[in-house]
Parts: sequence; C-alpha cells; structure tokens
Amino acid sequence: MRQRKLKKELAGYTVPDFGPEGLENTLEAVKNVLHPERERMAKGQFFLDQLRFIRMGTWARKAGVAFLMIWCLFFGRTRTEGTALTLFSMTAIFLCLSGAWELGGLLRPGLLELQMTARNSLDRILLARLVLFGVFDGMVLVGIALAGSAFGCGKSWQLLLYSAAPYLAAAGGFLTILNRGREENAFLGCAAWSCFLCGALYCLTISGWKLYAESAGPVWLGAGLAGVAATVWKSAELLKKAGGNRNEINIGASV
Repeated sequence: MRQRKLKKELAGYTVPDFGPEGLENTLEAVKNVLHPERERMAKGQFFLDQLRFIRMGTWARKAGVAFLMIWCLFFGRTRTEGTALTLFSMTAIFLCLSGAWELGGLLRPGLLELQMTARNSLDRILLARLVLFGVFDGMVLVGIALAGSAFGCGKSWQLLLYSAAPYLAAAGGFLTILNRGREENAFLGCAAWSCFLCGALYCLTISGWKLYAESAGPVWLGAGLAGVAATVWKSAELLKKAGGNRNEINIGASV
C-alpha cells in the first residue's frame, strides 16, 4: 500500500531532459575539481597576501620609526645640524631593525613541519617578506628625503644618502646574523649590530669628522653601494639555505 502511494507521488514529478549547455557546465566543474592546481593564486596575489600575515606590531614599529625620523629633521632647526642628522641616520638603522624580528621568526626551529602542510615553501615566503619590507622602507626613506628637502631641511639626495647608507649597512649585517645565528639569539645579534652602527656614527661625529658636509657625499655613496652588495649577497645566501623542504638538517626548515 505504501509503495503504491509512493509510486503515485513520484509519477507526478517530471525530470527535464539534459541540455548540451548543462552538460558542458557539469564537465567544466568536474575539471576544476580534478585539477585543483589550476586554481592556485598568482605570484602577485601571493605577494600581496603576505601583507595579512605580517604582524601589525611590525608595521606599527616601522611607522613609529618613520615619524621619529621626521621629528629628527625638524629637530635640526633648533639644534646643531650635525646632531640632528646623526639622530636621523641612527633612526634609519632602527627602521631596518623593526623588520628583523619578523624575518627571524620564519627561521625558528620546527617550522619544517608547518611548512610541509603549506602550499608555498619557506624560501618564497621569505623572499616575499624581504621584498615587501624593502619596498615599504624604500618608499619611507625617499618620501622623508623629499619632504625634508621641501621644508628646507637639506638637499633631497643628501638626506637620502644619510638614511639609506646606514639602513643598507644594517640590512647587510642583519642578514649575515640570520644566516649564522639561531632563532633564540638572532634578534639579540641584530640589536647589538644596530647599537654598534649607532655608536660608530656618534663617535665619528663627535670626533670632528665632517660626515654631513657636502664633500662627504662620495663616502656615503660608497658605504651605500657596499651595503647594497652585502644585502644582495646575504639575501641570496639566506634564500638558498631556506630552500623549501630540501634543507632541514640544522634548525628545522633552514640550515
């Protein structure tokens, strides 16, 4: 009795014929399911997506240092020019230091296990962070140099050299330390290198060296180029040692 009633109810339903358009849509959906690698994000999207994973505290520290650099330029209007520019160069070092903790965190022990479950390897993530920090900090240094020149704090090329050369010297040292150090002491080494650079700038300034004279421009340029060479060299070395899941001998995902 129940089966007859069920058959009677089913007879009231009509199943439409399969059209060619619906069949094509079904086959296209099946292709996407069977080949999920075709849906991977593009490289540009991957780089931009890294912005979400960098801690807000890192960006806050960088913004704070940038405002401190601006203050140092205007501080020079009421104090000696050498003192203000020395502080300006020192704060550029700490702009670089503010990103060292974030990079060191990628090399912590045991990261290999997490990396094996991720789509992108450690070297790609590390490269993305290096590029993002470099672009952001470069825009900050150029913007401050142009703003300082517009408000009569100095020539733009000089202000850029006074900030970029210490920044690049710090970056080369930080990458060297990250190559050789361990996660628990890498940031302490970076902080010590920052203090050394600041102390060297201060000692040279008070010793009577005309570091911020226009004639010293080639010296700053040479120091900046040396910093660029060291940064590129140590970045390539660090990326090679953080080569995905291939190197897991020493400290997890980084040798």
